[in-house]
Amino acid sequence: MNKLHCSAPSLFPGLCGGSASGKTTVANKIIEALDVPWVVLLSMDSFYKVLNKEQQCQAACNEYNFDHPDAFDFDLLISVLRKLKEGKSVKVPVYDFTTHSRRKEWKTVYGANVIVFEGILAFANKELLQLLDMKVFVDTDSDIRLVRRLKRDIMERGRDVAGVIKQYSKFVKPAFEQYIEPAVQAADIVVPRGEEGKGRGRPGSSRSSSCPALPEESRAGLHISGPVSTAL
Repeated sequence: MNKLHCSAPSLFPGLCGGSASGKTTVANKIIEALDVPWVVLLSMDSFYKVLNKEQQCQAACNEYNFDHPDAFDFDLLISVLRKLKEGKSVKVPVYDFTTHSRRKEWKTVYGANVIVFEGILAFANKELLQLLDMKVFVDTDSDIRLVRRLKRDIMERGRDVAGVIKQYSKFVKPAFEQYIEPAVQAADIVVPRGEEGKGRGRPGSSRSSSCPALPEESRAGLHISGPVSTAL
């Protein structure tokens, strides 16, 4: 089977799915399956808006909705992605989840053969959708996502159990049902995390795969063939 080789402009797959659905894991599988010299993994989390004082207080009390489209700086995100797709270097903000703020130091990310983009609302903006060459939805059971989120937010982000559950019930779950779950209709491929190593084309789509997130014609040997730059 022929391996996938990319040339300018960059190949740009996008991954969408609920919080803690396994998007980054699937993104890394895509990277492993691509025979290209340079790959960038870019997370939507980097593009949360800067909060004002009132919003900072809300965030500290788990009363700010980080799962609503208004929480993201789509203008900056789209500008960065356009430049990356053109092979240009860009400055990407670094978000600190413990303080709910952007760090002063931004990260320089260079253009690449492949730019893998992942985020909870990766399919929520029409202009953003038009940039994506392949759209992958990571479909994971809500109970599994909640357990993963509890572990991650408590161990990595200094949250407490009550705060995580409060935020999940008030914001995360409703946002998933309103904005994220319906976005599966835009996907070329759906990856059910309960079936490791298998993906399926959505109804009406001719694309399908036995390798997560890659159509059959684009599968390659599972190895990383070059440096991987991450902007999380």
